[in-house]
Amino acid sequence: MRSLALAASLFLFASGIAFAVDCDGCMSEKMCIRHEKEQTDALNAFRKMKNSKDAMKRKEALDKLGKVNNEHMNHRSKDLAIAIADMLDDSDAGVRMGAVGYLGSNQDVKTATAELGKMLDKLLPRVSKEKPSGKSASSGTAGLEWENALSLVKECLTAMQKMGGEEAAEFCIKAMKSNNLALAADTVPKTLAFKNKKVVKAYLDRFDSLVAGKTEDEKLLLDELARAFAGQTAFAEQLGENRGAWLKKAREWWQEREELYDPPPEPPKKDGE
Repeated sequence: MRSLALAASLFLFASGIAFAVDCDGCMSEKMCIRHEKEQTDALNAFRKMKNSKDAMKRKEALDKLGKVNNEHMNHRSKDLAIAIADMLDDSDAGVRMGAVGYLGSNQDVKTATAELGKMLDKLLPRVSKEKPSGKSASSGTAGLEWENALSLVKECLTAMQKMGGEEAAEFCIKAMKSNNLALAADTVPKTLAFKNKKVVKAYLDRFDSLVAGKTEDEKLLLDELARAFAGQTAFAEQLGENRGAWLKKAREWWQEREELYDPPPEPPKKDGE
């Protein structure tokens, strides 16, 4: 039954995804009259329905916010971002995932990043511990909650990757340092979106902490880190059996070039960002 409930929740999430488009009438400082009314109506409906016991109704209220969110992409609305963020703590997995998706495309990037960051600060320590198992996991309930938390963390990190910026990069670095090595390995490719020295240094520091690793998860993470370091810096040395030698050469190579590191500039920000 729990599996069916989760599948239904994720269907709700998928069915709520919309294509984001600009509105010619909306500006960064002022929303067009039509969307201003739609946003007011959506926010009012959301406040009435967000505490409903029916997940379908909560998702319906969230999707009304998401529709406005995705139909005036050239306008930044802090009120909209905060309202959507209210559903990050929802009891239903589909509603939570929907909220992450809408925040990832919200134009008030500063607010959206901060709200997703709060969720990551809350969940990263939980998923960094081993998945609960056995009798202590209450017949699988705790294990399912852990899996749901991990899925939400990954979606938050994907949203961070798309939004970009220094703050988003910091959260991806935190995940890359997680004791959950599978999550860390999954996060490393996402950090390629952030072209800055902190990210490059984090690759080498994390590699150093696992250089003697023997498990499959450790080896996978080391491979991802070496690949990402090369992708960020054009370091050509291939990672072989002698990881210590690779790390020594990588550190020496980076030390000589760190001050001259000139990553591609980030896209220019819109007025007000």
